[in-house]
Amino acid sequence: MNADSATMPRPQGSAERLAADAARLKQIRNEGFRPDGPRYRELHDELWVYGWRVMRAWMRDGTVVARCRLKGLRFPAPYTEVEEMMQRVDVRDEIAHTCVSKAVKSFLSDLAKEDFWDAKKGATLRTYFVGRCLMLFGDAYRMWAGPYRRRLEAAGDGIWRGIAPAPDRPAPGLSFDEVITLQESLDRILRGASKEDRAICQLILAHDASHEQIAEQLGMTRKAVERRMAKLRGRARDLAAVGVITVPSVSSGTGR
Repeated sequence: MNADSATMPRPQGSAERLAADAARLKQIRNEGFRPDGPRYRELHDELWVYGWRVMRAWMRDGTVVARCRLKGLRFPAPYTEVEEMMQRVDVRDEIAHTCVSKAVKSFLSDLAKEDFWDAKKGATLRTYFVGRCLMLFGDAYRMWAGPYRRRLEAAGDGIWRGIAPAPDRPAPGLSFDEVITLQESLDRILRGASKEDRAICQLILAHDASHEQIAEQLGMTRKAVERRMAKLRGRARDLAAVGVITVPSVSSGTGR
């Protein structure tokens, strides 16, 4: 089975599952709701694994943000970040671990209250728990996205830093006029580009960074860098074909 695959929770649980959940919860309470109790531990581990699989599956197909919003849970999630999350196993692992760990702890704490969960309402413990995971997903997402955004801003701030021409300091290998032309071309290519694309171009142009170096600095994979550069080169070719730009040179680090 794929690590991200999971059986999605259904809004209503079967009568058998609800009865089993009610019986299990009664046993856990009879044991004093002790974290070291065998049935408590069993439930803890079951919820953790189930939440992990479901949240990673929803991150992989990109539906997790929409599911949060359906519950009124809103947080900034640009499509470029969601795309990174969908493409990268390590990002999904990081967010899921943060989210599910907190969800299990808070859910079991609330479950100790007599009136927290009622089988008569039709939601199994698993379904109820996934709702808690969604409630905490935004915080876990922000914990990943904050450092990610700061890396992009640090790399992409001042796209021309290091190659901006000056009359007494021309860019290496280019005349003053050639650099001006390059600037104008890149301005066109990067018009409306994402922070990720601008940061990648900054690292290539100003620092002559390889794809591996870019991936490491921005917290991406090499494939993600190559994918974004391929899109930029395609845009450059399209603009050059209709005469909008003169020097579609945005790929000095290609293939390295």
